[in-house]
Amino acid sequence: MADLQVSAPVLTSTTAVTSSTELSGIVSTAPSGSLLQAPSAVPLPRLWAETLPPEDHKWIASRLFKMGSKGKPELRDNLQLWYYPPQPALTYNQAPAPDRFFCHSLLLWMPYKLWRVKVLCPNPACGQHQLTGGGLHKRARQVLDIDRMYNMVTETLICTKCKASHVSWSQTVLQQLDLGHRSEFRVILTQKYACDIRVIRLLRERGLGNSPTRGPLHHSVCGFPQWTWGVADHLPGAPSTYSCAKLQVAPHCLQPGHLDKVE
Repeated sequence: MADLQVSAPVLTSTTAVTSSTELSGIVSTAPSGSLLQAPSAVPLPRLWAETLPPEDHKWIASRLFKMGSKGKPELRDNLQLWYYPPQPALTYNQAPAPDRFFCHSLLLWMPYKLWRVKVLCPNPACGQHQLTGGGLHKRARQVLDIDRMYNMVTETLICTKCKASHVSWSQTVLQQLDLGHRSEFRVILTQKYACDIRVIRLLRERGLGNSPTRGPLHHSVCGFPQWTWGVADHLPGAPSTYSCAKLQVAPHCLQPGHLDKVE
């Protein structure tokens, strides 16, 4: 009896080896590239990414662009003049990112692509040759409004004769638009800055209490609650480390009726 030796069972290990072998055979016989992969996000144009606020990159890229057949981003069909960011959800199961609470709307100023307007080259040597689309303008602009900021992008038009290019928000293009289409562009542009026409209208009636300093004051009074409401919407789902005291938010600014008191 002492000489008897019982060998360890190998059934379990053999079964495991067999199962792993069968599994590897199943995976190896799958055709190449058949595994599901998450679709990659369409990137923004390089200079757009440098001039647009980071919180607007994702939603603008998904609303305006699609991946073309050649693997390059292309504009979607059925474009519109104004785009608005997605609204925050009513409830969150985890702490939300603050991006959606502070996004900015987008003015897509592309009269040639949107309405197929006829724009002529201003060069007399071209004999009123019609301009054609030359793609997106490289840079985006941020526009100051009375209670917010919004983004603006445009297109480039090219004369095929003299090879000159013109941006669609330039006076060369704007002066050739009819009254209906021209009135849709309500932005005052300088080389560095841009503001909405509503800011200029604040100074139409000059008088006591309506000096040039009223514009910045009015924007600070109306714009700060607009930002504060985004903070107030974000705080309930954000980590408890945030507080109104740390953000230096006045309690009366959290009330929507605060704007109604502004004259």
